[in-house]
Amino acid sequence: MQAVMTDIYLDANATTPTLPNAVDAACCTMQEQYGNPSSSHCAGLRARAMMETTREHARRVLGGAPSGRILFTSGATEAIAAACWGAAERGGHQVLAAVEHSAVRLAAEAH
Repeated sequence: MQAVMTDIYLDANATTPTLPNAVDAACCTMQEQYGNPSSSHCAGLRARAMMETTREHARRVLGGAPSGRILFTSGATEAIAAACWGAAERGGHQVLAAVEHSAVRLAAEAH
């Protein structure tokens, strides 16, 4: 009998496997709901309502303050930029380690 090899994925810095129930929820939502949440037409208004409901749910799950802002991003580089720019807008200065990821350095330099 031949042994079956299974993948062991160790590059969680780049991406992580998505949980099957998260994939199912996302696919169901994308099939049922579409539209630009910034648009004022019916599909856009429904998408906006769903996005706000999701923000509120995330806020509760994460224990955020009711007035706290939840920002969804498409990936790590976008999230890093938003965090760096948000910190810069609050004033002061930013201190970066010499080994920071280039996305952090570039975001900090751009603001």
